[in-house]
Amino acid sequence: MGGKSLRKIRKRHQISHFRRKFMIDQTDKEILTLLEEKSRMKVKEIAEQVHLSAPTVSQRLIKLEEDGVIKKYTLQTDLSKTGYPIHIFIFTTMISPSHTQYLAYIEGNKRHILNHYRTSGISCYLMEARFETNDQLNLFLENLNKYANYSVLTVINHLN
Repeated sequence: MGGKSLRKIRKRHQISHFRRKFMIDQTDKEILTLLEEKSRMKVKEIAEQVHLSAPTVSQRLIKLEEDGVIKKYTLQTDLSKTGYPIHIFIFTTMISPSHTQYLAYIEGNKRHILNHYRTSGISCYLMEARFETNDQLNLFLENLNKYANYSVLTVINHLN
């Protein structure tokens, strides 16, 4: 009986540790919000904003990274100013049950693809892409048509 009860206690501890590991509190959310606005913000600045010490903020950041909450610190550029003025969304529906060739085609064109999502509903995939010229876009779509039917939405203006 003592063995069973000890196993139950250990299991409960593991479950509670697992839940604690992936929970974030309001302070973590504030830290994430600050980093979303300015990913290069110094730990000292974050600490001042959330009223904690810099070492405490550093520990929280390490935990958020280890738990996979923070995947990477990144840079957001205005691609229209870097030579990619054509901004589109493409809904795709596969022609065949196999998506392998389509996915290989997308992988080969990563420089144009900003985001690519598997979706449910009307389409199989949704991608966000940028192109330098209409000729580039047209060539991409002609080749895409070998693997999928598609619908294109052109971004007129980014509102945020």
